[in-house]
Amino acid sequence: MTEDFDNTMESITSKLRDTARDLGVDAFPSVLHAADAINTRVNIGLKKYGVNQTTLGIMYLLVAHGGSMIPTDLSKRIFRTK
Repeated sequence: MTEDFDNTMESITSKLRDTARDLGVDAFPSVLHAADAINTRVNIGLKKYGVNQTTLGIMYLLVAHGGSMIPTDLSKRIFRTK
């Protein structure tokens, strides 16, 4: 009986691992699609105010740093170059 139980547990464990791996692979495109949809919606909302995500990020950094930053430090935080 112990051997049958061990075999059953190994089979269940193997199936769970396979399912988890498949879910991870299958979920990735869905996550990308959801992120793209959110990104698009944010851009539409910001467009009403004449702002995009980069300028919003710059404004946030300026507020967070007391209203002024050296342009080099600002570009490092935004991941942009001149």
